[in-house]
Amino acid sequence: MPRTVPRPYPQGGLDGLCGVYSIINAVSVAVNNCVALDSAHRGGTRRAIPGAFCRASAAALFFHIVTRLDRDRGLVRALSAGVGDTTVWCLLREAARWVRDNVGFRLIFRRPYLHIPDPTPAAVSATIARHISGVGPVAIVGFDGRKGHWSVVVGVTTTRFRLADSDGVIWLAKGPRPPRHARMDVAQIDPSSVVLLRAAPARRDWRRVEAVIGQLPPAAVGVLARHYGRLSRHRPYPHSGRRARCRPIR
Repeated sequence: MPRTVPRPYPQGGLDGLCGVYSIINAVSVAVNNCVALDSAHRGGTRRAIPGAFCRASAAALFFHIVTRLDRDRGLVRALSAGVGDTTVWCLLREAARWVRDNVGFRLIFRRPYLHIPDPTPAAVSATIARHISGVGPVAIVGFDGRKGHWSVVVGVTTTRFRLADSDGVIWLAKGPRPPRHARMDVAQIDPSSVVLLRAAPARRDWRRVEAVIGQLPPAAVGVLARHYGRLSRHRPYPHSGRRARCRPIR
């Protein structure tokens, strides 16, 4: 007689780390779709920067976030009970510092409904759709209907949103009646959990650059000035007795 074999649980199917995965997926989409202005090589046109956040970067960020989560909240508790919106926000701030220091991108994010009571699903849908209409911006959302579940909105059509979800969910319906292939709708989103996020190239720390230039001998500063027009506009040099001013060329 054939034996009844229960459906096997997938890896990660019994833990509550979807909040951590939503942060990593959001960072991956935002950074890898970040648009830079490369006037030197593209004549002022915009180009994408592919591969800026690879699998190795994701694994390193995962280790960093989980280490912080274990220190602040307790990993066993997070694995069994999941993480709330406050914890996700704190972990996202920690991830932003890591991405800035290790990948060279800034994460710009905000919670639009943190202090707005009871917004309508239509308002939440319109806010998310406006934000992700460009190339690169994403939205991290938490669901009431799926307790403890977090996902990332990465695209939009006329009737639904596209997700980058750690649980394999692809579509999120805009209206209360999900269309075909949509397992969730916007009404299940907790508005206070919505985080709008985008990435941008990190600004150079010009005070640090100035300190490094100040330690160079005059001959080295002259070589840099001849090869890089950026420094040739910054007079006087550190060795002239006056403080140098290093600013990015607009």
